[in-house]
Parts: sequence; C-alpha cells; structure tokens
Amino acid sequence: MHQFVVCQPPLNKIRRRRRKKKKKKKKMENKLTVGVTAHPALYDTSCLLYRDRNRKEQAWAKVSELAGLPDQADSDSEPESAAAPPANAPAVAPSAAAFVARPPKVTKRARKRAREEEDRQEKIEALLLEALQNLKKPPPSEDELFLKSMAPALERLSPKRKAFVKFHIHKLIYEASTGVLNLEPAK
Repeated sequence: MHQFVVCQPPLNKIRRRRRKKKKKKKKMENKLTVGVTAHPALYDTSCLLYRDRNRKEQAWAKVSELAGLPDQADSDSEPESAAAPPANAPAVAPSAAAFVARPPKVTKRARKRAREEEDRQEKIEALLLEALQNLKKPPPSEDELFLKSMAPALERLSPKRKAFVKFHIHKLIYEASTGVLNLEPAK
C-alpha cells in the first residue's frame, strides 16, 4: 500500500516569500508615488491641465507603465468612466491598494440597518400570526352540532356495538343520497 505524505515548505521559506511580497508592494507604492508626483495634472487642482481628461488619461497611462501595471485602456474589465476621476473630485495620490479590488466593508451603520430591517420583519410576522389566530371561526353548522351531540353516547357503547351503529349510520346516509331509503327494521 502506498502512503502519500504532504510536504509543506519550511516556515522560513514562507516568511521569506511574505517579506518579498511586502517589499514588492512597497516598491510598487513608491513607483506609484513617484509617477503621480511627476504629473501635477493628476493632483494639483490649481493646474490648468487638471480638468483636461485626455491629459489625465495620458498621465495615468504613464504612471501605470512606470509602475508596471497594465494600461486601463488595454483592459475591457472596467468602464471608461472608472479610468479617470471626475473633474471636480478632490485629488488623491493613488496607492497600490487602490488598484486591488477589495471586498466591500460592512459598516456599523449597515449592520444596524440590517438588524432594524430584521426586527421590522419579525414584528410584521408576529402581527400577521396574531391577526390570523384572532380570526373568528364561523359558527358550527346544524349537522356538526348534531354529530357532536351524538359523540358522547357513541363513546359509551362497546366497541362491537359502536362499529354496528357506525355502519348503520353510513348505510342510512348512503341510502338517503342515492334516493332509496328503507326505514323499516330488518327481520
């Protein structure tokens, strides 16, 4: 029989990889910072070129080329409106983290809103259940009352007599529904 052993790299190799990733990320951030500071049209609102979208797109393309990132115009993954910020938006120097898609954070306000919505739904369900339970049942019919009045007398009979009486009740109902009714006692 063969045994398979799962080998993991030593811990120091994992740590070295992590350090390399951190250094690489830091280098990326430094390249982005240098690239953005070289183009005042991206961050200086007093600059005349700040409102020129074409110049901004060219500047971002140069920054991404300097940082080694793919050009936004080459990839169809994002719409064109996401490539350049609006003209009246405050200028912020992008970091490497800005280019990485992050999962949305759930804020306290969103959690509170979700809790309030759940509470509201629970209250509505409780009110509906209460309303359904408080609905008045229609009064019992004459036939229902008659059959209920016969139940105690039927329960007092022996099982054999009870079966005999039930059979005759069914027989009478069947004969009445088919139109042939014989009320004379059998000999």
